[in-house]
Amino acid sequence: MANNRINKYIGAIALGTVLIAVPSCTDTWDDHYNYDPAPGTTLTLWDVIKDNPDLSRFADIARKAKYYKDNTHEVSTYTYEDILKGSQVNTVWVPDNNALTEEEYQKWVAMLEDEEDANAGYNVQQQFIGNHIALWRHNISEPGIDTVKMINGKNLVFDKSNREFAGNSLGEYNIPAVNGVVHVLEGIAPFHYNFYETLKFKTI
Repeated sequence: MANNRINKYIGAIALGTVLIAVPSCTDTWDDHYNYDPAPGTTLTLWDVIKDNPDLSRFADIARKAKYYKDNTHEVSTYTYEDILKGSQVNTVWVPDNNALTEEEYQKWVAMLEDEEDANAGYNVQQQFIGNHIALWRHNISEPGIDTVKMINGKNLVFDKSNREFAGNSLGEYNIPAVNGVVHVLEGIAPFHYNFYETLKFKTI
């Protein structure tokens, strides 16, 4: 009986220690979701994207866009270029330059350069770049439909049977990187506004 009580006590302490330790690992982007690199490649996600001239507009936005923990906490020294170079494994559905028109591209760049709007950079993350990146590798290996949680919190449909993401066709897919996979998107994943975002982002 005494041994049972001691074992329960030790187990409770061990569980408490784990629960206390978990939040301390959430401070930096690279603390989670690291994974063994894909075999047969030495390129990072950033290398794959920046080396493809058809993806130059997305690459330029990623180079300029800061990572935000939330709308008031910009990580000023950490851009999406750094994220795509990092050890965390991600999947990126990259709109090609035909999908991301010059007008659309200039809109996002202007928001990133807007010094008067404190939320502009965060809005780019939420409405655009974070709407095209998800944690882990999401390869097309067999037919099926997955619902993928993006890093902006939205759930988007990855139709592997029809080679589509968020209703847009994939030009290329399963491009391997040491820290994830790239799919080239022939469109832009639509940002689905909830009620709060409709009030926050849209003007009447």
